Amino acid sequence: MRILGVLMATFVLTFSGAALAADGAALYAKNCASCHGPDGKADTPAGKAMKVPAIAGHDADGTVTTIRENAKHKGISKKLSDEELQAIAGYLAAL
Repeated sequence: MRILGVLMATFVLTFSGAALAADGAALYAKNCASCHGPDGKADTPAGKAMKVPAIAGHDADGTVTTIRENAKHKGISKKLSDEELQAIAGYLAAL
């Protein structure tokens, strides 16, 4: 019975992590990619014109804090939950 519990927990964590990563990618594409680029490197005409920083590969917790504290992100900050921002940050950290 104990083994079944461990297997269930492993299953849930594995698939929720994959769903969270997929959610992070979708949320990023919808809310962030227009300025920061599809790969988070801000190597787009809009990103260069606005001097947008690259955000791929950074620490996830630091990314969430930066988004919440940056005045340019007020609209996004109000629109997205902490969980959604964490999903985006996790996706970016993996790039």
